[in-house]
Amino acid sequence: MTKEKLFEIIAFAEASGFIINGEEINKHIIEELIDVTSKSDLKITHKISLENINVRGAARQKVKLATKLFSRTISMALSRCGSMGILKQGNWPECAEFFNLVNEWFDIMNVKVPTSDSRDRTKAYGLALDLQNRIIEEMTK
Repeated sequence: MTKEKLFEIIAFAEASGFIINGEEINKHIIEELIDVTSKSDLKITHKISLENINVRGAARQKVKLATKLFSRTISMALSRCGSMGILKQGNWPECAEFFNLVNEWFDIMNVKVPTSDSRDRTKAYGLALDLQNRIIEEMTK
């Protein structure tokens, strides 16, 4: 189930984007983020490249590209660059929040063992039910 949902999210975002809280979330903000951070010696988006958003053919089946794109690292990079005024697009708070939500949702859906580290969302479903249900509920809005 998780692979298919993640592929659906990527395909939709690539085609047209999302409208969340009245703001459009599409690949253009990630292209801008990659562009502005690649000019620095300290690259905060080291996990991704344009390959992560311009996926073609069989590469669409690679979950690793999607998980790197929809990660907490990229969410934090959007927040950092947005709050510093580096990003021109004003929808960076919604984008950062969405990327973090997808990351948390994927953590819940991708659990393989009943226990984990201190992060509640990575425990087996039911061991941190309140938080896990809140994340799943937010994802299905």
